[in-house]
Amino acid sequence: MRPSSPSGTTGGSVESSGAPGGTGGDGSGWNGSDYVHEALLFDDERLLRERCVPFARDGLALGQPVLVMASEPVLAALRTGLGEGAARLELLGTPDTRWQGGHETLLAYGDEFAAVISAGSCWRFIGEPRWLGRPDGLEWHRFESASNRTFADMRLHSLCLHDCRHLGEEVLRTVRQTHPIVSDRDGSGPSGDFVEPNALVPGLEPPWTPPPRDAHRVQVAGPREGRGVAVAAAAWARLDDRRDDMTVAVNELVTNALDAGGAPTITYWTDGSHFCLQVSDMGVGVIDPLAGYHPAAPGSESGRGLWLARTLADDAALRSGPAGSAVRLFFRTSPDHSRAAAS
Repeated sequence: MRPSSPSGTTGGSVESSGAPGGTGGDGSGWNGSDYVHEALLFDDERLLRERCVPFARDGLALGQPVLVMASEPVLAALRTGLGEGAARLELLGTPDTRWQGGHETLLAYGDEFAAVISAGSCWRFIGEPRWLGRPDGLEWHRFESASNRTFADMRLHSLCLHDCRHLGEEVLRTVRQTHPIVSDRDGSGPSGDFVEPNALVPGLEPPWTPPPRDAHRVQVAGPREGRGVAVAAAAWARLDDRRDDMTVAVNELVTNALDAGGAPTITYWTDGSHFCLQVSDMGVGVIDPLAGYHPAAPGSESGRGLWLARTLADDAALRSGPAGSAVRLFFRTSPDHSRAAAS
């Protein structure tokens, strides 16, 4: 059982990732100076009310914006518990309409968060990512993990709601790994299962297996040649509708590889359900494993290429080390496409 009142002094990895100093189990002790990332694991409405209502009420009493993206049962609990105060909540829709894939969902959040971020005030967010119960929503775990670092400078307390009645044990285990603070029936405190983002995110990406022996391999001298290979690859895979996405993504990745001093090699093949398009190099320097999980800062070119490439593909994985780096993009195919490409 965890302590009901985490102190923020239980270990460097949790504290550095947003464990709130002096925060009580109901969030009332948060002083608004740092980023706190908390998961609420609930299996009945009582536990939901007992955590969410005080969390929102405290924020409103302190004049902090409280933004909410949650299902109707959560909204009903907040309306009942807050009374007239519920009108001051800033509602951002429901999970049914929110999920657009990891990158698009994060961009939509960014647009809606922009006003409170630019104001420089501390604020609170209640989010309910129900899409984690769907196979296509599992990539959100990576964005949750990455936020512990990319949001570290925000004055934000984020309370993520997870209904144990609708989520599998593997999903809940990963939730405990992505959130430094967990609240459940045993209380509220630092998660003993939390894993630092740099270590966790690569393992949540698609499995990395060697390309098949008959994969197409082309070494290119520059972005223009790379774009030509991408066009040919799309035609080979019978994915002409994704040609533009592949061309732009390869252009960005080849440019990055050249900047690293490597000679880019483009490799492509099908694995039955996906067309795989990989850009590798033998350049110096190790790529940040979280690159591409957060948009580049306005006016900055650093990090733009990987963000764009990941956004354009259906999924992506990265491997990087002293001997070079490789970015693998996955594009979904139909069985007919896969059979045609293999023939």
